[in-house]
Amino acid sequence: MRIVTTLLMTAIAFAPTGARAECRPSDEIVRVRISLEPAKNVHLAGLVLAVTYPADRLVIPGQGQDAGRSALVEVPEGAFTMSEDRDGELRLVVAKAEALKLDPLCEITFHRCEGAESAKFEEVSCRVTDASDPTTNKIKDVRCSVDAAS
Repeated sequence: MRIVTTLLMTAIAFAPTGARAECRPSDEIVRVRISLEPAKNVHLAGLVLAVTYPADRLVIPGQGQDAGRSALVEVPEGAFTMSEDRDGELRLVVAKAEALKLDPLCEITFHRCEGAESAKFEEVSCRVTDASDPTTNKIKDVRCSVDAAS
């Protein structure tokens, strides 16, 4: 019984977080700019960010980390970045040994789904799930905002 429980828990841990969106990308793109604002005089050097989007209207072509990498532009120079698309949520990790440029942190390119209503940048949201300063102290209450990119 213990082996079955272990196998079941492993399968759940590695299962996709959501169903794959049934969406074919069109040529129409929606590009958003992600900015962060910590408390005054606080510098961020590392963060984990969740960017959610309507998977029935927007898509990042490809899957997983390949899709996440292709969607990111204007990332901080010299920073380690890793991203993964989870169809409806893009997970992003950014880290650097010194303070990051936060306004903007990055830009993300989405494609409108073929046949779907046009989506607007206001339908994309973000939240910081973890953040630290250059000396690895945990930072709380970091605001995240999404704007239209030019």
